[in-house]
Amino acid sequence: MTLFWRRIDWTIGPILLFFDDGGRLVRVGLGWDDPPVGMAKGRMQTDAALRAFASYLHGQSLGVDVSCRLTVSAFARTVIESLRSIPYGTTVTYGQLASRIGRPGAGRSVGRALGANPCPIIFPCHRVVAAAGLGGFTPGLEWKRALLALEQGADLSLSQTILAGLTWTQRAGMSEEG
Repeated sequence: MTLFWRRIDWTIGPILLFFDDGGRLVRVGLGWDDPPVGMAKGRMQTDAALRAFASYLHGQSLGVDVSCRLTVSAFARTVIESLRSIPYGTTVTYGQLASRIGRPGAGRSVGRALGANPCPIIFPCHRVVAAAGLGGFTPGLEWKRALLALEQGADLSLSQTILAGLTWTQRAGMSEEG
């Protein structure tokens, strides 16, 4: 199978979308600077997914059913697919999600399964939080905070957006004096 990629630049970092040769999304890389060496840039059939992501990054629900190929265990598939039932702008805890899928008490297992999610945003694992805090997020907590803030109406189009107490320029290694 040949994979193709497309890049979206966003306030807190790049987003790489990876597609198979049929145009189906197979992975979303939050914060990935570059695709693997030798991978071709995406073709035209990726435009619908790009439009959906652009819409989302401007504060709207994805709105279209962008599919993503899941190659995970049966349990992880159940967990990941259940994420689409969490409404835009809301959160549930790992324990609540475990109960929703009929596995009360399996909050930690749910968290591990979410770590295998190849397509964050499409399957919104950022909407799952710990009972007392944010919990984890494979791309990093700054991404989780940003996605949750975006869904709460924050304007994240400006480079001065504050995430975890630091501006983008400070996180990029520039001094406060600029």
